[in-house]
Amino acid sequence: MAAKNLVPKIVLPAGEEERLVRRLEDMIADAEEFHSNWSELHDLYLRQYLCEPDSDEKTWPWQGSSNLFLPLGRVIQDGILAQLHDAMFTNDPPMKLSPMEPTDSQTAESLSIYYGELVFKQIIPLKVLGNDWNFNMALDGTAAIKPRWDRDQYLRRSLRTEMSPIEKDFETEFLGVKMKSTQITGYEERYVEDVEVVRRQRPVLDVVDMERLFIAPDAIFGLQHPHSDWYYQEQDLTWDALLARKRGGYDHIDAELYGKLGSRDLTAIDMTKRRDEELSEGTTLETAKVLEFYMRLVLPADVTYIGSDGKKTEHKQTGSTENEDEDDPGFAEEVIVTYLRDTKRIARIVPLSRICP
Repeated sequence: MAAKNLVPKIVLPAGEEERLVRRLEDMIADAEEFHSNWSELHDLYLRQYLCEPDSDEKTWPWQGSSNLFLPLGRVIQDGILAQLHDAMFTNDPPMKLSPMEPTDSQTAESLSIYYGELVFKQIIPLKVLGNDWNFNMALDGTAAIKPRWDRDQYLRRSLRTEMSPIEKDFETEFLGVKMKSTQITGYEERYVEDVEVVRRQRPVLDVVDMERLFIAPDAIFGLQHPHSDWYYQEQDLTWDALLARKRGGYDHIDAELYGKLGSRDLTAIDMTKRRDEELSEGTTLETAKVLEFYMRLVLPADVTYIGSDGKKTEHKQTGSTENEDEDDPGFAEEVIVTYLRDTKRIARIVPLSRICP
């Protein structure tokens, strides 16, 4: 029997969503201004790695002079990447377990094969993720990997066989009384298709596209509190991906958002991902812009804690910021706020502790 979900859904008080939206828009403006300098440097380093000249035709020192861009930086970076690959990813299997006792040698070998052939090749492709990370770090010194738990639903069809008896009726006479009986003369085998919706339930590591990661201008050292008050990741999701999130409990995935879908050109990273997933490599997609903010908020909750006097204290947090000068608004916690930029609606607020206990 499936367990009942009694975890309360985060619902903001009246008027709070509008105030939060205004706050998010201010954060977006600050982050985009801060992000522009990084984008310019990143594009410059990437063009240098790809040996792309600054212009199609060179006009100095004379018109039509050689426009060759020597691949000096690329040779150095590729050399560094080759050494990193040899040092990190040439072991096969990538992780080898050693037995604590001689009797565990077979178990250790089996686990080494399991992690080497399944986990680090199919579930978490270690070489691909590692090489992508090393490339970003060698290019401009910035890279990020985002761990998450994949709970996406998908339709699964499976075939199985059913056996049904072949019965034949007989009529016999015993002591003058006619009797009917049924006899099984064989069995019929047939194929049956089961169709069910299941969740993947697997870990996923994504190499974050740094062009889509926006950080607070005053962040230092890292992205976690207290080093950074907030950051957000920008995504362009198709309608199918949005419907999958709606089935997962996201709000405001509706006709208004569907009417805001816009065409977006695929980036090189998008085309690589779609090629890996055996999807169409068309140049445009109809998407909506979705931002995931990692920040701290005071959420509505009934809180119990031990005060400085040692007594048990109960506090009701309303989650409202209308009276910002309130003496004790409550305990702030790390949350993920999913923001639909096109319709300016909050799709979901979830405490980070529910995702990463």
